[in-house]
Amino acid sequence: MVYNYVMLHYNNDFTHMKLFYLLISISFITACDPSVDYSQIVQNDSDYDIWLKYKTLNQYDSFLLRKRQETIIFEYHGLGSPVTYENCDSFLSDSTELLVKDSINLIVFADIDNQDIWTYTLLRDDRYGSGICECRFTLTNSDVK
Repeated sequence: MVYNYVMLHYNNDFTHMKLFYLLISISFITACDPSVDYSQIVQNDSDYDIWLKYKTLNQYDSFLLRKRQETIIFEYHGLGSPVTYENCDSFLSDSTELLVKDSINLIVFADIDNQDIWTYTLLRDDRYGSGICECRFTLTNSDVK
């Protein structure tokens, strides 16, 4: 009877130790995963408020890009690396439209879907592959005619 109690107690302690080592291992592995903070920003340096309209699935949505202000149109905070966002892919849709608010005569000639116009900036990088980065698109008066 004493032997059974000792073996049962030993097996429970052994199980707890295995669980403890498993949790420590998982914590160590996940603590090393790189994280990224990414923002897509439209900087409206023009003298006009501009609507950014885009289609998601079966509906349209929009942002109002206020004159002389910047607007964050997409953010991601999570696992990953800043290198992933260097090409400034659009996360809105392929069918975006820029329209001057309260004007039918003015047209915006900037192509927000063109990745070459976006500027990628690595704001902070660390030795573990984590970091903060952004892609910025700037509108000026020369884009509106």
